[in-house]
Amino acid sequence: ILRLLQAGVDPVLTDADALITRDPSPYIARYLPEAQVLVSSDHLSSTTAPNDDGLEIPERAAWSAWNIGYFYLSHTVLPTMQHWQEMCVQHPTLWDQNLFKDVLKIGGLHYKTPSRPELQRKRLFLGYNKTVAIGILPVSTFCSGHTYFVQRMPQQRGVEPYSVHTTFQYSGAAGKTHRLREGMLWEDEGDYYDPPRGLLVYKPTILRHLIQPAGKMDLKSHFDLVNGQLVQLRSAFLLAARLGRILILPPMVCGLDRYWAPHNGTLPGSDTKLPVDPCPIDHVIDLEGMSRTLNLTDMIREYSFLSNPRTSAKVPPAPT
Repeated sequence: ILRLLQAGVDPVLTDADALITRDPSPYIARYLPEAQVLVSSDHLSSTTAPNDDGLEIPERAAWSAWNIGYFYLSHTVLPTMQHWQEMCVQHPTLWDQNLFKDVLKIGGLHYKTPSRPELQRKRLFLGYNKTVAIGILPVSTFCSGHTYFVQRMPQQRGVEPYSVHTTFQYSGAAGKTHRLREGMLWEDEGDYYDPPRGLLVYKPTILRHLIQPAGKMDLKSHFDLVNGQLVQLRSAFLLAARLGRILILPPMVCGLDRYWAPHNGTLPGSDTKLPVDPCPIDHVIDLEGMSRTLNLTDMIREYSFLSNPRTSAKVPPAPT
């Protein structure tokens, strides 16, 4: 990063698991020349109206974790990034993402700058002793794994995201790849979409009477709802193995969301509507554990497989 900035480059930097789905340059250009740092966020709800594609409102979103899995830097922030590097060297056991925010928070975050009204109009704010203009990228189009795969925020708003970061999932690299396949964002080799062994697909029975009204679910109803689907899935796995076919997983319905910490059914601060439908398969199946001893592409396909335009025309449509 420092070498790019020293060369006068203004880079967009991403993690390997943050998919770029369209060119962000026109969006970033809207905030230049003032913006020096534009960073994605783990904020779990949009602070703007559905028809507003601007930056998040900083007073409401800046307290959440800033995610350096996708961010833009102006070369003018070189001294700040050098400070960040020094902090990473001094504190090797601390997360570089947290240190990134800690450095930019030095001197406080300043949302109102009367001397620079253009910042507030663009929802930019000052950090690092009032020397760096920062913006929080919108969570509806620079998506986390939660806003894209669970809340389905861009799908609900009818917008195409700029990036999808496979965070907030529970099966390691296998889960990340499968999430992207579910979203039809991952392109496999041609024979993946026309497997010679054949496929098995089934339409599960969902106990929808267990889904509570007004988006509320209790723990028992969630368990019964998911367990009923897993019983059918286990039978389908056995049948597919007997027939020597690859199983197309069904779209699961989860009564409650999943998280690493205690919660009341939805992640704190999120706009998740219950039930989660469709529910990412890593919410209920340990794909990472399975992948240690099994080749998952020899066993399963994602629920969206038959809707994927890459799937061979020789494969029949899904049952209705």
